[in-house]
Amino acid sequence: MGMYDELTCKYPLPEEYADMQDREFQTKSLERLLEQYTITADGELWIRQAEREWVEDSNSALGGYFKTLREWEERVEDFHGDLYFYDFRVQDVPQDLVTFRARFTHGKLENIIVVPKRDAIPVRRSVR
Repeated sequence: MGMYDELTCKYPLPEEYADMQDREFQTKSLERLLEQYTITADGELWIRQAEREWVEDSNSALGGYFKTLREWEERVEDFHGDLYFYDFRVQDVPQDLVTFRARFTHGKLENIIVVPKRDAIPVRRSVR
């Protein structure tokens, strides 16, 4: 599947999908570096940041690990465009992949809609 980021949505999802509100969704609309993002109840996009240091540890498979020194969140003020996020809806059998589209204009959420199943999830591609 490739790399992705995680997204928590505190902004209300469409009413018929309220059972999915507290999920951690995946998205490929952002950096795809396993970052953690949140859409706040106020419609802002935030990213969780961390300061880490390398700790040598001979018992570790990699010879050490990153220790988190501190964590904080920063607002992503300049996001402009569509952010697609998705997860499986457990109550459906068979489980259906549900995709949402959050539309941002200059850092502020306009709306969240459910993407019809027939539409593909656009993935941001790197330009070489």
